[in-house]
Amino acid sequence: MKLSLIPLSVLLFICMCACQQQPKNNSFYGSSSAEKFAELNEMLTQSLQDNDLNSDCTIVDVTKKIKRKANNRDGLEAIGKLEQMRAERKILITSLEEIKGKIRKDVAGFDPRTGLLINPMEEIKLESLMIGVSKEGLGWKLEQNLKNFTQRIAEISGVGKNSLPFLVSENISLLCQNDHILRNKHFVEALFSQTPAVAALVIITHKQNEILRTESIAIQKIANDILHK
Repeated sequence: MKLSLIPLSVLLFICMCACQQQPKNNSFYGSSSAEKFAELNEMLTQSLQDNDLNSDCTIVDVTKKIKRKANNRDGLEAIGKLEQMRAERKILITSLEEIKGKIRKDVAGFDPRTGLLINPMEEIKLESLMIGVSKEGLGWKLEQNLKNFTQRIAEISGVGKNSLPFLVSENISLLCQNDHILRNKHFVEALFSQTPAVAALVIITHKQNEILRTESIAIQKIANDILHK
């Protein structure tokens, strides 16, 4: 399985295990746990970089094919759609990268000498940043941005929303039906309540990969519609 295709439910299970109410001196809260999360995030980040490059290359390739086969009004419209999706994807992925930067700087702390997080298992500051009081945290804006992106990609490409990756669920129960703790929580609360900072980085990087997968499905739909008429 590609790292970018790890189901969110699996990541939630990992994070839930990390956040069980256990004494803080429990070995699970030791450096090895933080290191595992950090390694997973590094692998997902590499996958993100590869997928981002592949997406750009695919758009270039499809654009060339359209120009050769359908260099007309419909072809130009399809190329415009591809460029529009790429622009919106880059804006959203960049905004998620900014959130990860805030987590590193304001929540976990970042040591520039070692390149490591100072407090990778920090939960309280993470919850304050992402959930906040009265839904003022960054997680709620993230949720809305993901919803808007899915809607826009569906509108631009003509792909049914049900055919796109499951970026957001207002009720987490669809992802964690068998977990009595998570299933009744709102999507944002389930992701970022009692979640270590380093685990939140994993979740957000996973979301970035899912954004690219969403775009990939839409690119294929546009290409098929114009090239296989």
